[in-house]
Amino acid sequence: MKSFKDLPWTEQVELLETMLNHTTRVEVWNGSEWTPTNGWALSFNGKYRIKPTPITLDWSVLHEDIRWVARDRDGSVWAYRGTEPPVASESHRRHNLKLGYMVRISGLLANLDKGTVPWEESLIERPQD
Repeated sequence: MKSFKDLPWTEQVELLETMLNHTTRVEVWNGSEWTPTNGWALSFNGKYRIKPTPITLDWSVLHEDIRWVARDRDGSVWAYRGTEPPVASESHRRHNLKLGYMVRISGLLANLDKGTVPWEESLIERPQD
């Protein structure tokens, strides 16, 4: 984790542009956790990041039996049907499903946003109607 002054110029610009347009998306490290920035003041020694975002998609385009969606380590996004949620497996670098089936949906959905959370935390469940 680098302080603002030690980030490459391109990352500094990205943080500043994000802060100008979406203040709540920039977070600062307070020594123990990431918290939203409050205001426009930046410290050159402060540690900042753009808040990670979850996967977003239009669930109505997926069959109603699809219950979960997750991104694997390689960036591919999968939809899962089963009785239990898939589990992130570092050794397999993907989410594993005990019973059910999965289908890769990367590149199939125009409205799919893969998000930026770490792949191990990317699992989302279909919202209840």
